[in-house]
Amino acid sequence: MRRLFSLIWLLPLAACARHAPPKTSAIPQLGIQEAASPATVDSLYRLAMKDVRSGDWGDAGKALQRLVLEMPPSDPRIAETRLYLGEAQLAQGDQLTAARTFREVADMTPNDPLAPVGLLRAGDAYAELWRKPDLDPTYGETALATYQELLNRYPEGTPAATAKMRIAKLQDEFAYKQYKTALYYLRIKAWDSAILYLKDVVATYPTGVSGTWRM
Repeated sequence: MRRLFSLIWLLPLAACARHAPPKTSAIPQLGIQEAASPATVDSLYRLAMKDVRSGDWGDAGKALQRLVLEMPPSDPRIAETRLYLGEAQLAQGDQLTAARTFREVADMTPNDPLAPVGLLRAGDAYAELWRKPDLDPTYGETALATYQELLNRYPEGTPAATAKMRIAKLQDEFAYKQYKTALYYLRIKAWDSAILYLKDVVATYPTGVSGTWRM
C-alpha cells in the first residue's frame, strides 16, 4: 500500500512537467534480436524512475517503453512501469495511447494494487479529451464508463473515492450540455423540444453536483 500511495501522490507531476525541456539520457542499446539481461532491465528501470521523478517525460517514455517490452510478465514492477508509461504518454499529449496503456495496468495485472489507479488514469485520459461540454460527448461517456468500471471492480480505496468525484463532475457537465441544448431550442421557439430536454435534465440529473443546483 505504501507503494500505491506514493504513486498516487506522484501522478500530478505529469501535469506540472509537460513542458519541461528534454534531457539526454543514456538508454542501453541492444541489437534487434538481443534480449535484455536482468542487469540491463534493472539499469533501464533505475534510469526511467530517475526521469519520472524529475519530470523528464520524453526520456522516461523511451526507457519505460523499452521496459514494457523487455520485462517478463512476472516482474513485480511491470504494473508500475506500465502506469508510468501511460503518464509519459499523457504528459506528451497522446491521450488515446495513454488511456490504452493505463487500461493494461488493470487488464494485464488485475491483482496488482496499482490496477485501480490504472483505471482511474484511463478515465482521466478520456476526460481530458472531452474538455468542453459542447463537444461530441463520446470521450466523456467513455470516461464515465471507465470510472464506473473502476467502482465495480475495485469499490474500496482512494482510487474509487476519486472516481466518485470524477463521476459527479462529468455528470454535471452532461447536465449542462443538455441544459444548453434546451436553451437553444427556447431561443428558436421550438418549445416541445426544449421541454423534452429540460425534462430529461431534471429526470437524469436532479441535483447536479453535490446538490449545488437544481432545475
